[in-house]
Amino acid sequence: MVAGDLQIANLEAATDRSVDALYTALELCVLRSADPSNHALETEVIRFARVSPDLLARLVARPLVLGRQVATPTNETAQFFALAARVHRPPLIMTMPEDRFTPAVNAWKRGLVKLTFETRHQTRHVTVASFDQAEKKRLCDIRCRDGTPLLGLHEELLTAALGKRSVDIAFDGSRFFASKDRRQRYERFFALFTCFGVLAENYILAGHERAFLEEAVLPAFESTIWRFGRPPLITRLLPSEDELDPRWDRYPAQLLARALRAAGRAVAAQKLER
Repeated sequence: MVAGDLQIANLEAATDRSVDALYTALELCVLRSADPSNHALETEVIRFARVSPDLLARLVARPLVLGRQVATPTNETAQFFALAARVHRPPLIMTMPEDRFTPAVNAWKRGLVKLTFETRHQTRHVTVASFDQAEKKRLCDIRCRDGTPLLGLHEELLTAALGKRSVDIAFDGSRFFASKDRRQRYERFFALFTCFGVLAENYILAGHERAFLEEAVLPAFESTIWRFGRPPLITRLLPSEDELDPRWDRYPAQLLARALRAAGRAVAAQKLER
């Protein structure tokens, strides 16, 4: 191995170790977040993170939090709800509906328009809107082929999958996440989890996610410790051994008919429902 290759290998190994350091076991996160209120810390976090009154009202319950552009009932979301139930914490999904649809660089966003369903014998893909027409639009401005707003479709799917549990779980965090500087955005986000609940997440060491980790997530994590004297409480959302399994981004089969209608395939939806 040449010197340059060795240096790269050392940097990657250091990053691997740093990523492991991001996480705290779920039960330990919950115990720590249940500590008596530290009013001085909370006041400083509210000031630094510019927490609005409506967001603060959601955070005082010390929820388990998931940050996603849209609240949608994939298997990943089901896992999130299972974790919240396990530790008896209210689930809260902080969404970013004003984010832009960039399918070429963000596979998760792509999956909001090209939905993948788990059926008994195979997976099925349903594209509910035109990629060409949707690209670079705000998610909240995209409409499905049948005229349904894309966010409205995902809200319907969430309600159909979760029933009453879907009520009031999402918070529009567009203003909170408005900063264009990703590191600054994550510094404010991580600040919340020094005293207001627990973040459930997986940070992936693959593709463009590694650069994102090195440039934004890890520096923001270290800055949070330096600024507040404690790390943000982050627990693994998905098991480390299969966090890249594509099944996490799939939808349950019972939602397929509604997606087919949104894609303008009403006849196929009717056949499925017979």
